[in-house]
Amino acid sequence: MWISRRRSSKIAISVVVLLCAFGLYESLDATAALFRPLADSPMADLFDYPVWSLTHFVPGGLFMMLAPLQLWAGFRNRHRSVHRWSGRLVVACALVLGVSGLAFPFTMPARPPAERLFMTLFGVAFIVCVSIGFAAARRRDFARHREWMIRLVVTGLTITMQRVLLGIFIAAGGVESVDQFWSYFVSAAWAAWALQVAAAEWWIRRGGRLAARPTASRLEPRAV
Repeated sequence: MWISRRRSSKIAISVVVLLCAFGLYESLDATAALFRPLADSPMADLFDYPVWSLTHFVPGGLFMMLAPLQLWAGFRNRHRSVHRWSGRLVVACALVLGVSGLAFPFTMPARPPAERLFMTLFGVAFIVCVSIGFAAARRRDFARHREWMIRLVVTGLTITMQRVLLGIFIAAGGVESVDQFWSYFVSAAWAAWALQVAAAEWWIRRGGRLAARPTASRLEPRAV
């Protein structure tokens, strides 16, 4: 039996909020870790981020806080000015996230080629999503804007979902070497991205309640 549109909307919003909350925690924890001594563990060196990583983690936290508001149709329709300005901030954060995320695997020597490949494709996709979404809003094509902002948000949440899947993989199989850890890490990244994109495309095509109403473009007084 198909889940009702209203119920599926509530489920989708709940999942997005939970993933964003976890993503915000991860951003705050990663920021704090920059100022803590490294743990005495072979794995600790793998995520010894440089100080410039603040340019990634701080925008990441803002992105996680604002993303749910961009998809919440009720908030968007009642507070259009706030939606526009928060949308601009999301776009700025997304561009910084995309560029800094592309730099990580090539400035941290411990990263393997498989992780560099994923992060390169992922970073490019992230920048493409935000660029197309912003350009559509500037043209007042709000239906297309909505679709690409949904794709942007779920692409951003890929990293959060990856951490969830990584924990499951490690709990199920254990970690006996650095190579095994990276195998889990990269596999979790690809699986998370596939799941997130599939969910977004299903939602867009189903025309759920997160989508703008047919009259949204007439209601919106100005572009983002």
